[in-house]
Amino acid sequence: MNILYVNRQSVLGETGKAMRARGHSLVSRTKCVEALETIRSQTFDAVVIEDESEDLEIFDFTIRAHEMEPTLPVFVANEWGPDLPKAVEEFASAHEPCRN
Repeated sequence: MNILYVNRQSVLGETGKAMRARGHSLVSRTKCVEALETIRSQTFDAVVIEDESEDLEIFDFTIRAHEMEPTLPVFVANEWGPDLPKAVEEFASAHEPCRN
């Protein structure tokens, strides 16, 4: 899977490490505005946000990403915990036939 990974701390967090270990390709961005530009220019299976401080910038990013690509799933790692990698994979496989 091709995943847009957003982490403003500029490090690969536990979820990012787990996604890479499972063989997924991560495109990392540390700024929300850069992440939005990347959504415009590339195709992703999911967006994973791993950020310790879920603030208005993250909330705004999530809304804008959904407006740009309504079918692109956005996952917040803090809400999912260690089950996130499996949830992303299950969501993507359940929606694969709908993608063009």
